[in-house]
Amino acid sequence: MLTFFTTCKPFRGAAAVAQRNAIRSWLKLGRGCEVILVGDDEGTAEAARELGARHIADVRRNDYGTPLLDSVVEQAGAIARHDLVCYINADIMLMGDFLDAVARLEPERLLMISRRWNVTINGRWDFDDPAWEQKLREHTLAHGVQKSPHGGPDYFVFQRYQWPEIPPFALGRTAFDNWLVYAAVARGFPVIDASSCVIAVHQNHDCGHVDGGWHGAWFGNEAERNRALAADGADTYTFLDATHLMTANGLKPAMSPAHMARRHERRQAKWFDRQLFLANALHELGRHDDELAAVQQAARAATTPDSLGRYARATLRALLAAGRADEAAKLVSELVASDPSPLAAYRLASICEELHAFDLAAALFRAVITDEGHDATGLKAGAQYHLAQIAAETGDRQAARQHAQTCLAENPQHGAARSLLDELDGETNEAADELVEMVKSLQSEPARAPRASTPRADAPD
Repeated sequence: MLTFFTTCKPFRGAAAVAQRNAIRSWLKLGRGCEVILVGDDEGTAEAARELGARHIADVRRNDYGTPLLDSVVEQAGAIARHDLVCYINADIMLMGDFLDAVARLEPERLLMISRRWNVTINGRWDFDDPAWEQKLREHTLAHGVQKSPHGGPDYFVFQRYQWPEIPPFALGRTAFDNWLVYAAVARGFPVIDASSCVIAVHQNHDCGHVDGGWHGAWFGNEAERNRALAADGADTYTFLDATHLMTANGLKPAMSPAHMARRHERRQAKWFDRQLFLANALHELGRHDDELAAVQQAARAATTPDSLGRYARATLRALLAAGRADEAAKLVSELVASDPSPLAAYRLASICEELHAFDLAAALFRAVITDEGHDATGLKAGAQYHLAQIAAETGDRQAARQHAQTCLAENPQHGAARSLLDELDGETNEAADELVEMVKSLQSEPARAPRASTPRADAPD
């Protein structure tokens, strides 16, 4: 009936327990379902043999060692026994209501998703208990919380050959889940939200497997790469972009006020994108006053967090290109006043850094570091790293080294800061080696004897 496929974290500690709980729940569904585990992470092959799942060891990875979505879909699709497949995160437990929902789907290109329920599961779930499913449902409804519709899904049901091309998204980082919703909408496939019919159980966990934890998963280098791959604002697509809702009485068009408001936002976003495209063309032509006028026209449609961020970036770029640095600084102050949260300051600082407005960026990153609020805690290591990058870019190697060391002291797993520090130390060692070689070359040259002066013939005695 259905092929599940997933990638796993190393089978150690709590992650091993949660992953076994999830995989066992899929296999217990029966009805001809199969499970494919993709990747060669520690314990994956052994878990596949133990649980009765299939295994694909080879998968393409990025330079951080993270599996890539396009490779996982390609590999699993090539050997799946069923045309209908489900990519699912390895910490999601399912019950019979999931297969009941799948059975209602038409055999066509589509995407079925549902909002997960976050709940703490202590230890192994007892699947030998005939009432395991009933107890899991009762525990989840009593102690769990359903995810907001503004997020991305944790599983995706679709026809295995319906995606002709998928970008190489890093799995377990932001944006890839949103892109799959966007890709279905853009291709005219029905996007079916089964949240009212399916209880998908997400076992609460930390994010220790990602460099930088949750912050790294959302704002680290891999996350930024994913956002760059998710063009056209695809990283903003959520459950509110579903075209249909699955209900107890069948499929219905998604026509709630929230869904209709989202469609209005999307129409505004298209106009917003056209204005920014025009502004970009004017920027390339050096017509920066006209560029700024085009951006200011786009402001009327900047209503979402994503569009507001893009509007801020476009406006700052136009002001800086026109030599109006004072106005750029004033705009930054106004944006900070409108949203004084550390996260907003961090994002704005990143925009300023990208535009080489280093003084503005550094001031914002320092504000994050000195913020005593709890919301700033997870951002401080990243802010130190960005300050290190700015200092290195502006030639202050000593400050760059200090900020990189502080970043590593706060987050020893911050690989980018470690790489920057290694690079700075390498430059220092190289400069020292060059100085030593220069001194040696001077010492190896023979000393020249002073030349005796010969008196001129017409010189006076």
